[in-house]
Amino acid sequence: MVSSPISTRSVEQTSEARSPSESSYELWSVLATLTVLYVAAVLVANRRFVWFDELFTLDIAKAKSIPQMWMLSRRFDFQLPAGYLLSRLSMKVFGESKLGLRFPSMLEFYVGSVVLFFYVRRKVGIAYAAAAVLILWIGETFPYATEARPYALLLMFFSILLLCWDVATHSENRSLALWGAAIANLGMLSAHFFAPLSLFPFLAAEAVRFRRTRKPDFALWTALLLPTVAIAFYIPPLDRYAALYFPSLFEASWGRIPHFYYDAIDVIGVALFLAVFAALLIPQDKSRVTLAPGWRREEQVLLGCVLLNPILLNILLMWRHGAFWDRYAITTEAVMYIGITILLGLRLRGNRLAAYTAAAILLVFCVQGDIWLTISKPSLQDASVLAPIRRDLPLVAASGVTFFEMNHHETPDILSRLYFLKDRSVAMEYTHTNLFEDRGFGDGMKPYFPISAKVVSYEDFIRQHHEFLVLGTYDAPEEWLLQKLDDDDAQLTWLGTYQVPYVDTDLYLVDLAKRN
Repeated sequence: MVSSPISTRSVEQTSEARSPSESSYELWSVLATLTVLYVAAVLVANRRFVWFDELFTLDIAKAKSIPQMWMLSRRFDFQLPAGYLLSRLSMKVFGESKLGLRFPSMLEFYVGSVVLFFYVRRKVGIAYAAAAVLILWIGETFPYATEARPYALLLMFFSILLLCWDVATHSENRSLALWGAAIANLGMLSAHFFAPLSLFPFLAAEAVRFRRTRKPDFALWTALLLPTVAIAFYIPPLDRYAALYFPSLFEASWGRIPHFYYDAIDVIGVALFLAVFAALLIPQDKSRVTLAPGWRREEQVLLGCVLLNPILLNILLMWRHGAFWDRYAITTEAVMYIGITILLGLRLRGNRLAAYTAAAILLVFCVQGDIWLTISKPSLQDASVLAPIRRDLPLVAASGVTFFEMNHHETPDILSRLYFLKDRSVAMEYTHTNLFEDRGFGDGMKPYFPISAKVVSYEDFIRQHHEFLVLGTYDAPEEWLLQKLDDDDAQLTWLGTYQVPYVDTDLYLVDLAKRN
């Protein structure tokens, strides 16, 4: 890909903020400090439990062949192959461990953070770029740095595309930026089903830019449009995804939209307030950054459209009766965080001392939240505490999530008495979901997934067992078993809440012989 001749497009002003006092020493010192903090934070965070979604990544990445891996993802997990391939390669290097499984996400999130650092630096300087990265790490996005799912990959490629687009629309020497935009766009579209929504803002921005300059940028349009052929991979998995019903609590709705924005800001609320308040108290210093020219209209449209992604995605998923989780809009969260910092830098006219004051406060919150609090929490890995309780009775996991996780983490002693009960009509009646009924959960998964416990129908199980244990809860939106037992007049005795790493922590003794 080559840059368009100068005569066919407008010459843009540079967008990079400069300060006489900003040096390479300052840049590399800040990056080194952030890197040390990041490594410490992800090593601590990697202690946490490998949960349901990550276990699908683990099992599919371990498939016997690449074609089988693709088949399993289309049938059971509805994700694109890039994330599985990276975890597969990583586990060949680091082994089948937490590090091997999660290392791609750790690296991807770090690269994405550094790229966003350089993007913010171009607008308001190094000090504000450091503050932006710290807000990102305090915010809702950081858990995906140590989660073996494709969200860190999506964030990384989006960040690269954002920086390359900014360079390509400002610089005359832009061949590398154009190639970077094309490769990042292809990677982003190959990372997740909802990535096209993160491409849309760039197309809107280019349309506005064309309207402003009246000169089409064919090279950049090619970088944005040609990789969309990757969308052809989406069609088969989406057909199976459309057949799923999700619990009402998770379904996309108008009410989930304000919750997304509130949650994204609420998690950083105190830290952000203190950082901004302290920055506003700092008087102007003589070494403030010389800011780049104000945001052009196309830049405003790009960032504004990214902020609209959760709204568009909820509308799309409401139409398809799908579920919405905040992680689907991770690029919006990232733009919110860096946008706050850029606006602060413009408001303070590049005051570097104010930025470093804010960054110092954010650093304290980052160390406290991402390192200290994580270390202080117990790292639960199994349910061995349940093993001695009524060994003579079957143990039923009320949730499919708990059942799948226990199959990976528990000892043969517990698995030999572990059950999951299925009944599609009952599941749809009580929870409006068929996630564990029509997803092949059970015998259909056993040839490919390490499921050694038993999956049986509800009616068959209660005919054979009149007394058993249930690990479950009444509050989980996808669980129906305890409610059904209540309606069937079973006697339920609560045995206690146990320190186990699963969503279900309450243990009940069920006696069908003593019906109410």
